[in-house]
Amino acid sequence: MTLKKEYLWTNFVASVWLLILYCGFLFLANMANATLLNQQFDPFAARVALWPIGVGSIELLCWLYVFRYRQDGSRIMAGTMGVLLMLSALLVPLLVSDLYDNADMHRGEWLFFLYVSISHLAYAFFGTEYR
Repeated sequence: MTLKKEYLWTNFVASVWLLILYCGFLFLANMANATLLNQQFDPFAARVALWPIGVGSIELLCWLYVFRYRQDGSRIMAGTMGVLLMLSALLVPLLVSDLYDNADMHRGEWLFFLYVSISHLAYAFFGTEYR
């Protein structure tokens, strides 16, 4: 395997685990601030609070069954997750930030999700499923 492919794989694995850990941390932070979330996003508070569990669970299941062993279809799943993250974690907060008070997208969080999305898409387009 070329150095480029190995670097893409290592970067992809790092982005997968960073996303899983961040989603767990974000879920715990949302549960600690549940009353504030309920006041701020009244009809959609449950969706905002549980979003990290949904994304983190999908990513963890993809890691356990598809990504870890580079199964057939791992690049397709990585591309799907990259597009999902790009739409739900980057585009949606930018569109709704004007609708809610104090719902600004933090630059660090935006850059984090951009890194994870690009890492997933880079593996999907340029990586390999075989060791």
